[in-house]
Amino acid sequence: MIAIIDYTFYRIYRVYKKKDSNPILMGSLILSILVFSTSLNILTIIEVIFKKKVWIPNLAIALIILFFTWLFWRRFKNQELLLSLDEKYKAEEVRKKAWNGLFIVGYIVLALLMPVLYGVLKHNLHYDI
Repeated sequence: MIAIIDYTFYRIYRVYKKKDSNPILMGSLILSILVFSTSLNILTIIEVIFKKKVWIPNLAIALIILFFTWLFWRRFKNQELLLSLDEKYKAEEVRKKAWNGLFIVGYIVLALLMPVLYGVLKHNLHYDI
């Protein structure tokens, strides 16, 4: 599990390293939103299967995202870890890198769109999900 998180962070970090002045924070933010969105997807699936409403207060959502951002930032601010990730994934073959990048982008899109799709189906189209 840590290897997947490390690789996802590394790919996000590499993109923002070229664009942003603080790529570690941006990588941590995106990774924490992904983790929260995945948790939200799991709660949505549980809600659909068991027909039981799960309610999370807005403050709890903000605190969870902040906690994961802090956790990831604390882990990845270590320059030795960043150098070891760079060394580990720098020599990745191009085809594998492209497939893994496509998988990460697909996962980000799916993780963010599932709650939106559920909300549209349930509230706007009045499906009894």
